[in-house]
Amino acid sequence: MNWWKYIGIFLFVLWLLLTTNKFINLGKQGHFSYKRAFFGQIEWYKNFRNWLLIIALALVEINASLNTIFLLFLLSSIVFLVLCIRNLKFRIGIPSSSVWLSGLNLLLVILSSVFVFFL
Repeated sequence: MNWWKYIGIFLFVLWLLLTTNKFINLGKQGHFSYKRAFFGQIEWYKNFRNWLLIIALALVEINASLNTIFLLFLLSSIVFLVLCIRNLKFRIGIPSSSVWLSGLNLLLVILSSVFVFFL
């Protein structure tokens, strides 16, 4: 049994929860930025969430099947699609950025679901 795959999935889900929490907390502040929500205010190599994502993706890509990878992409794109639609509904951040990211997340949902459910 390959435990590294499950550790990578756990780290990816942990990153997803931390990033979702950051999205929600930044939405309550006056100034919202998608760059700050995803990558933080400090340099990328000093941010814990970025290293968590890098380690999680490395473990998942090396040890998991392709179907599992696309399932994780599907899960994260659905979560971020809901968050972008929430930002549009409550007028958080720049609307054009939310529309573009919603469209990209919708495209990723479609492509990932094709790979997960049909191939």
